[in-house]
Amino acid sequence: MQKVIKIMNFLIIAAILVSIYHYNKNNVSRSGSSAKTNSLAGSVQLPYIVLSSTKRHDYLFDALFGQKKNVVIFSDLYSDDFKRQLERPFYGQKLDVYYNYMPVMSPKGEAMKCEDGTQNCFVHFFLKHCPPSVATVCVVNPVAKSIIPLKTNEPEALLQILDKYKNW
Repeated sequence: MQKVIKIMNFLIIAAILVSIYHYNKNNVSRSGSSAKTNSLAGSVQLPYIVLSSTKRHDYLFDALFGQKKNVVIFSDLYSDDFKRQLERPFYGQKLDVYYNYMPVMSPKGEAMKCEDGTQNCFVHFFLKHCPPSVATVCVVNPVAKSIIPLKTNEPEALLQILDKYKNW
């Protein structure tokens, strides 16, 4: 009977230790992953399927891979005056140290096709989370693997936001 009690106590202690180990392991990995992504309110994490499905010839590939954040604007949707009011100060304030300024055309036809034959590549994800109706520009952070839509019709306000997010 003593042996049974000792075995039961041992099993209970072992179960408690295993539970504590798994609890701590899960909490460390959660906090570690959020620290690595350096998330920002309003940002949207890129899922693994988007990262793995986007191939070299897919539209906006260059915005997704690299070491520098990208400010993507669909230049065909804005007046030349708006683009000048945004672009000149962007370079004047030296934001190009932190960002690539990427004026692109709205994707149509061939640009909407993923090289791997799916609809999982970045352009589809981008248009879902950063459509022109929602965002004036979108910042793509390839290091944090996330994007953030920014909506304002005032180039000066947009530049202030970009300055604020330059270390994101």
